[in-house]
Amino acid sequence: MKKLHKRLISVTIATLMAISSALPILSSAASDVKVSGNWSYRIEDNGTATIVDFSQMASAPVVTDVVVPDTLGGAAVTNIGDSAFANEVAVVTVTMPDTVTVIGDKAFYNCNSLTAIEFSDNLQTIGDSAFSLCYNVSAFNLPNGLQFIGDACFADCTFKNIELPDSVTAIGDYAFIRCQNLKEVALPDSITDMGIGLFSRCDALQNVVLPAGLTEIPAETFFACKTMKSYIIPEGITAIGDKAFNGCTWLTSVSIPDTVTTIGNYAFAYSGLTGVSLPDSVTSLGSSAFRFCMDLTEVTLSNSLVTVPVSAFRSCYELKEIVLPRSITNIESKAFASCFLLGRVIVQSNDVTVAEDAFEGSSGQVETPVMMSASPVMQQVAANYTYVALEADGTLWGDITGDYETNLLDVMGLAHEAATGTANLTYDYNNDERVNVLDVMSLAMYLVGR
Repeated sequence: MKKLHKRLISVTIATLMAISSALPILSSAASDVKVSGNWSYRIEDNGTATIVDFSQMASAPVVTDVVVPDTLGGAAVTNIGDSAFANEVAVVTVTMPDTVTVIGDKAFYNCNSLTAIEFSDNLQTIGDSAFSLCYNVSAFNLPNGLQFIGDACFADCTFKNIELPDSVTAIGDYAFIRCQNLKEVALPDSITDMGIGLFSRCDALQNVVLPAGLTEIPAETFFACKTMKSYIIPEGITAIGDKAFNGCTWLTSVSIPDTVTTIGNYAFAYSGLTGVSLPDSVTSLGSSAFRFCMDLTEVTLSNSLVTVPVSAFRSCYELKEIVLPRSITNIESKAFASCFLLGRVIVQSNDVTVAEDAFEGSSGQVETPVMMSASPVMQQVAANYTYVALEADGTLWGDITGDYETNLLDVMGLAHEAATGTANLTYDYNNDERVNVLDVMSLAMYLVGR
């Protein structure tokens, strides 16, 4: 009997231990949550109240027009906590007291019946995804004094425009992603910290005024803004981030100021650009920067650019001619691959390394990497391309007569000018600081070798 009694006690203790281990452990924060009507709240150490949750009461009518109390438990309500109203589909309007300074992450996430919200005049911070998927709110009237807007704050909203107060200093990543009806935005000059992908996939976006002090267009800022037709990048911008204008299929023109030094990877890839001019300030071009710009016909490269990077102009189907300035010394893999109509590449440098597949699938193909000759004579490195040497001023090398061809007439013309002492030192091909019969022979030999 004693053994049976001990066994029962052991089983009971083991059962109680198993049950206790399965029960949730309440944190001190959770145990501090209090309830008042529809509101669950917590009193913070500083004596203010944070709304933890808003719940409809089964014993009362559904609340559609919510007025947030200014006090709970005798404490001022300053914080609408993370996910406090998330997925609350019955709420149509919300009015906040002026005591509120912070709206937490996902506070109103997926409140898809919400149509209007009246903010606190003292609001300072809106958290990540706070109003994401609130697609029935036609306008957000943000108060003066607001300083921070979090990541994806207004993702998938449907308003057509939004005015940001000039108190805002920081906007998080993808704050307006997929705002399908957003057409125009003016960002205040107060913004010093702007996240990536701010207007990514805003299909209706036509124009954005960037802050005056901004020096970089962050990555993916206008990614897949399909109806943007043109954009003037403001003076002062020094860098265009990766995929900044990627997928802007209606973008036919962009103006790049001479303050820009860096253009990122895929910056304008898959866009509708028909022409582009890179100012001489540009020293760095990212890989695939203009890849698959199918309508691109005119390109002017920077005279400070050293490398045409991997796939930079790959699949630019309409590109027929490209001038590579003297600064270019390296053409990397697939830089002009699948440019089916490209038939003329004008090389100004005396020393260019071309990757084996740089022109793969285009009108001609470079069979092996080629180091251009150190002499003024440019080698023809692809069967169906014409590689022509240019003078520093852009004129055709050896074109004495100015008829856009280098031929026997130019040899005769140079011989005459050398004999009469009227030749320009531009035609001093052997660099002995005078134009004479040796230079005439150099030009003649160039024609024979060609």
